[in-house]
Amino acid sequence: MSAVPAVTPLASEHANYTMTKSLFAILLLLLLSIYADDRPSVVPQEARWVKVDRVTDRDTIVLMYRTRVRLHGIDAPERDQPYGRLVG
Repeated sequence: MSAVPAVTPLASEHANYTMTKSLFAILLLLLLSIYADDRPSVVPQEARWVKVDRVTDRDTIVLMYRTRVRLHGIDAPERDQPYGRLVG
């Protein structure tokens, strides 16, 4: 039967440091997520603040309220056009 090596103080300190860093990162992400829905200060108050649900056809976005917005001046190929499948 082999003996189990004892944990050295250095290994224990490293494990504590790693755990502390991980907990700090999780706490930071949680705090940042609280402010993720806030309007950025550079957005004028008269502007409508909405979130994008998804991007379709490369030049159309669908907002969280199911409103479709076509981006003016963007000429992206549709899926059935040449190179349409290449752009994702």
